[in-house]
Amino acid sequence: MTTFLSIEPLDVWTFRGNRLFGGGVHGMGLMPPWPSVVTGAVVSRRMAESGRLGLVTKHPDQAITILQECLSPQFGLTHLGLLKNGVFWLPAPTDLVIMEDDTGGLKAIPLQAKQKPCNGISSSSSLPYLCTLPASTRKKPVGNVWINLHGLKAYLAESKVSSSHLMLASNFWKNDPRLGIAIGTSSRTVEEGAIYTTDAVLLNEGVFLCAGFTGTNVPSSGLLRLGADGRGARIQPLPEEFELAMSNVGQPQSGWKGFRMILITPGVFPDGYLPPIVDSNRKLKINGLQAELVAASVPQPGV
Repeated sequence: MTTFLSIEPLDVWTFRGNRLFGGGVHGMGLMPPWPSVVTGAVVSRRMAESGRLGLVTKHPDQAITILQECLSPQFGLTHLGLLKNGVFWLPAPTDLVIMEDDTGGLKAIPLQAKQKPCNGISSSSSLPYLCTLPASTRKKPVGNVWINLHGLKAYLAESKVSSSHLMLASNFWKNDPRLGIAIGTSSRTVEEGAIYTTDAVLLNEGVFLCAGFTGTNVPSSGLLRLGADGRGARIQPLPEEFELAMSNVGQPQSGWKGFRMILITPGVFPDGYLPPIVDSNRKLKINGLQAELVAASVPQPGV
């Protein structure tokens, strides 16, 4: 069972990316936040409720055991996106290129997996196919585009993704620059010249973070400390109908010649972008079924 939560800011959030910054440097914000930020907030809340938060600090080698006792061994984050007026949105997949059409609207063009030629194109990819953009002219794609569930279903079924399925990030949130002054670690006073700016995230009206978790004892009401400075967030459970709608997305259907594996959380794997369930021959075997990994579309690293 998956518990879906809506997460509402009490004021603003500060989600910092994996970039160091100091005096006179702008601290760029990150939206959506890393999944580990949301997961950590939920874990901290549950451990504080059970009175075990201090045990993790005292015995860090037992952190996983304590976590499993509080939230069960099945605990994990399965979904992270945004809710806007009750509709779930995710960042557009990497192999779905979004362009601006002649009317100023958004147009989705899926990358096509083409067999790697014997000569003419040099690539470090070990896979037999390359993801290519079928375009007659060169044009810069539109960034920071999100897709809703209907669009995701159409994309996975290789149907047309319409402009109504897409939305720019500016419709969900805006950055609110904040000024800060660093504090000395020893004196706890202001450090001279250590002034910096950082981005706070201000969600638009009707927009919430949405997260899905497996496991038991997942907090479903009350408050969280989320992101930098421990900003407050209110959590509420989403209805069971939402879980049903999410479970019907992304399941390979009988008769399909192939399918896409979409990662909604970062893939931190031993072999880079290659999933650990794929063997050295690029074969995936699970529950008596077999598939071959032929192509991959990997975004730029976020660090």
